[in-house]
Amino acid sequence: MSFLIVQQDHVYVPISFYVPARDSAHRVVANPFLAVFELIRFFLFGTGFFLSVISEYFCYFHTQRLPPHHDKTSHQVPDLELFWTAAYGSYKFPKFPAGKGAGSVMIQTSLPKSLGTVRLSPDGADDIKVDPIVDPKYLSAPEDWEVYRRGIVFAQEVGREMRKGGYPVEEVQVPASHSNEDLDEHIREFAIASQHLVSSCRMKPREEGGVVDQRLKVYGIEGLRIADGSVFPGMVASRPQATVVMIAERCADFIRQGWKEKGLFPEHQ
Repeated sequence: MSFLIVQQDHVYVPISFYVPARDSAHRVVANPFLAVFELIRFFLFGTGFFLSVISEYFCYFHTQRLPPHHDKTSHQVPDLELFWTAAYGSYKFPKFPAGKGAGSVMIQTSLPKSLGTVRLSPDGADDIKVDPIVDPKYLSAPEDWEVYRRGIVFAQEVGREMRKGGYPVEEVQVPASHSNEDLDEHIREFAIASQHLVSSCRMKPREEGGVVDQRLKVYGIEGLRIADGSVFPGMVASRPQATVVMIAERCADFIRQGWKEKGLFPEHQ
């Protein structure tokens, strides 16, 4: 027996720079004494390095109209996200020159077209100890590649503007050129899954492959609801945490409403 469901995820592709050590998270990684000092500072005073989330600014664009031609009045959901992080965006760390740390622009396709699968194997059909077969199929849709290509080129332009503004930033992990071949090679080498896995129990009509209805009830199973990112009909354009919280709150409302309809709640509650 085999049972197949689909799922989606975001994927980041970084381009990385050398920046002054004072502006990089690696200054703490490289200096254990500084890390201890900053940890004590955080616990005692609530200030310092550990108060930062490292990535504090996120920008969204339409790749067909990147700045300076960006259409800020458009109601279309952006397909590209860029954010700066004060660290290497990849797992491959070159050696830092003296006084230098790392910073990266992370490029993400906000609305990926690539679809992965989660398959229940024959052995797992009757044994929950057998893991399912998960194939995320990252970057399997050709449309996603063009968004990354445009995003990488624009992110490098951002780096050049930073240098023009006087900030000492130096490219260290970027494509060899802006040809499609070199851009694609960079994507293949440095792409990272964001672990925003969603949609494996989609809210859709049952005849369209849905698992839950609009009140989060699992089709065919009485009394069971699902309230997490797996019920998304499709990928959301940013991080899914806030949407998951909203789904949990709505699920609680649905349960309370059901109790009221059955007379399990007094009228004043």
